[in-house]
Amino acid sequence: MTRDFFSPSGDWPPVALPDTHVRPVAAPDVGRYELMIHVPPQSAPPAGFPAIYLLDANADFATMVDAVRRGSRRPDSTGIPPAVIIGIGHPGDAPYDQGRRQRDFTTARAERGASGGAPAFLAFVRDVVKPTVRGSLPINPTHEILFGHSLAGYFTLWAMMQEPRGFAGYAAISPSIWWDEQGLTGALKRATAGEKHPRLLLAVGEWEEALAPWQADLPRRPEIEVRRRERRMIGAARDLAARCARTGTFEVKFECVAGQDHSSIVPASVNLALRFLLAASA
Repeated sequence: MTRDFFSPSGDWPPVALPDTHVRPVAAPDVGRYELMIHVPPQSAPPAGFPAIYLLDANADFATMVDAVRRGSRRPDSTGIPPAVIIGIGHPGDAPYDQGRRQRDFTTARAERGASGGAPAFLAFVRDVVKPTVRGSLPINPTHEILFGHSLAGYFTLWAMMQEPRGFAGYAAISPSIWWDEQGLTGALKRATAGEKHPRLLLAVGEWEEALAPWQADLPRRPEIEVRRRERRMIGAARDLAARCARTGTFEVKFECVAGQDHSSIVPASVNLALRFLLAASA
């Protein structure tokens, strides 16, 4: 079966996610992005809905929407209230734009090629994305969270340390701390949040420092095993979570999720993040 099987005649219309919309946004330093937006069908509470700013939306928007739609039907049982989701995605259908991810989600590392766009991307989120959605949607500006995975998880941590008050909560899922662990540690020492204590969820999968049973026959197995040991995805995340907790600045939750690898951790961690970071809104 090929894509040609589905004719444009309308006999097989594409599936669309209910209560979702797309809006293009752009800024000179980052180019064009597309905001994928989910607005709950319920009436907004007086202070507005909590809001989830989701990075890598091309890959993860539908997963997040499904979790919020399903969980918010019974928030008293699930701990997940209705929430606006603002997915920040790139144009096109590919799950990831690797070049833009490395540019926009990282600090500068000359030996790793194009990188260092994190300050411009954070300014884009703060000065373009937030005002765009706040001006149109019933959002509670005091209850916004940022969710990122892998390199986007590194960016989430970096953004938290630059502007701790930028969001009420942060979810860093399998963050690429190896990109610049020393830089994050140094930034943490300078980060303060005054009277406000943002919540931080750091989550990783059980199989991120070793090969999972289903990966035993991967090509280049020895090379992959060495890279995983060097990157210390679990150990580095656990260490950073402990450092953040010791500052007294952040309310921290660390989870090593059984049975998950670097990819499968995303859907496995979404409900953990929603329940922990949106708890004050339930």
